[in-house]
Amino acid sequence: MSIDFGREHYQVTYVQAKITFRTVKPFFEAITGQSLSRIADTASFLDEFIHAGTATTLPRIYMIFSSATVSALQITISGVAFNILESITSGDTLIIDSDTKTVTINGTAVDYSGIFPEFAPGANSISVTITGTCTVDTTIICAKTYL
Repeated sequence: MSIDFGREHYQVTYVQAKITFRTVKPFFEAITGQSLSRIADTASFLDEFIHAGTATTLPRIYMIFSSATVSALQITISGVAFNILESITSGDTLIIDSDTKTVTINGTAVDYSGIFPEFAPGANSISVTITGTCTVDTTIICAKTYL
């Protein structure tokens, strides 16, 4: 925070001040979040996430592969692609955290390319393209954010 009492127009009874606040996040978050879950997908899929807030939000995506031989994975949200550059096998848990900008498989950081997913207010299309075979449970969690 900073306060500036400029010297122009200074009077004893009136002082024009400029107060500046800095914030970590330029929006508010609701107490309750929002989520989307898909169970036992065996191939690429399309879905839609409705973000109920008024400001963009950064999701966490959890993918648990009960059986898998996956050589490539691409998540596209509203036309913006994010690629996982590692192989995924049975029993792996993939976590994409857009807020902390991290991607892990079983707790180990892995390579990726693209722009981290984010949801704009309203409807957001989600496309997951899987190269290989798998059975995967997917959960997407994010905050409702407001300006």
